[in-house]
Amino acid sequence: MKVYMQQVEVIAWFKLDEFPVPIRIRITNDDKSYSVINLDKILDKRIDNTAGNKMINYKCQTIDEDILKPLELRYEVSTRRWFLYKM
Repeated sequence: MKVYMQQVEVIAWFKLDEFPVPIRIRITNDDKSYSVINLDKILDKRIDNTAGNKMINYKCQTIDEDILKPLELRYEVSTRRWFLYKM
């Protein structure tokens, strides 16, 4: 898996007193076009305090051309930003 740490747009499901649940992400490609990725399953989620920043790490999987591909998302709680960490 390649490390990106790129800010992405996310459609997520939010419930009171629970973790946000990412459903779909949109990535900006090198040629300024967009790619949309539907998340198939969330395998793991955990809270991490890296350098004092509270982040929620998600290990997910997606299906691309009938191949399961793992990816990692990070949600920065203080700034409410999503990052594609690994893919």
